[in-house]
Amino acid sequence: YLARGPEGIETAARGSINAEIIERVGGRNVVEAGPDGLLTVSPEQVQAWAPEVIVTIDADFAAHVGAMPEWQGVPAVRDGQVYLAPSAPFGFIDSPPSVNRLIGLKW
Repeated sequence: YLARGPEGIETAARGSINAEIIERVGGRNVVEAGPDGLLTVSPEQVQAWAPEVIVTIDADFAAHVGAMPEWQGVPAVRDGQVYLAPSAPFGFIDSPPSVNRLIGLKW
């Protein structure tokens, strides 16, 4: 699951340019349906998808998700599998689309 924003509820659908790097390295995006781009979901929907890993580009979300009650039922949170993607000098996973995505493949 790609979590964006401080609440982690903005994400990207499978096949979206925003989640492209995760899929290129063999990750399976749990967000199957939706527009080609970003969408907003509920924490309950994320619980239903039950992702084993969460990649986030938001430092606030990464720092606080373990204490957020609405995320406690998510396997990735329970098992400590929430990862903050590097963002300097540009994002490794998401925005902007740039050469840093190549190093995001290795990360």
